[in-house]
Amino acid sequence: MKKIVFPLLLALSTSAFAEGQINWTGFYGSVMVGRDWGHVGEGSGADNQLLPPAYNFSLPGSSGSSFNGVSGTLKLGYNKQIETNLIGIELGGTWQKARSQGIATDGYYSLGSYVPEKGLHSNTNINTYETVVARLGHIFNDTTLLYVSAGGAVGQIKRSVTDTSGQWFSIGNTISDNKTELGYVLGIGAEHKLNDRLSLRANYEYVDFGKINFSYTGLYNAYPATITQSNSIHLSNISAGISYAF
Repeated sequence: MKKIVFPLLLALSTSAFAEGQINWTGFYGSVMVGRDWGHVGEGSGADNQLLPPAYNFSLPGSSGSSFNGVSGTLKLGYNKQIETNLIGIELGGTWQKARSQGIATDGYYSLGSYVPEKGLHSNTNINTYETVVARLGHIFNDTTLLYVSAGGAVGQIKRSVTDTSGQWFSIGNTISDNKTELGYVLGIGAEHKLNDRLSLRANYEYVDFGKINFSYTGLYNAYPATITQSNSIHLSNISAGISYAF
């Protein structure tokens, strides 16, 4: 009798444990590391100075510059499993070391004439951004999830320009502007459960902050000078890590 009952109880307990492993409903947290890359478009703008009209320039912009770097991401969320489908909501925070260096403008227009001038160098830093997304996915073989996500993003963006020619401000002068901007995020990913608590995860996100207006104010020959420029900023992040179900 014991030879029959004990193996049966063991089989039932193993089955129950397996069922616990494939339950995706509940809260979770993910820790991930990855890489960022993106583009900063140097848009048009204006150089407004308290000087005669000959010193008031319009900026055509330039081809822009790219940036890349490494990142770390923390995500917290909640899943609801509905048969073999999944819906959820997720909060994310990404800390990255990504920087873009470029030419803010290839020249300027003054009194209708174009003057080539590349003495205004730019730097763009996006040190952190946060996301709120909805996830929708499908579960394969009980343990593998493929999903898509979409939502909003908030980024902390720092832009600075350095005058290397003395045409815009004083030579070597660096002026910065900081913005907190809203954007949108789209993503895809995959997750595979190792057991009832742990799973491996890979994620791709595209984040777009649209066009952002930056302003830089300094002195040109002791006169106040302000340069305004509209920049388009977007980035991609690919990361992988581990998730823990609470």
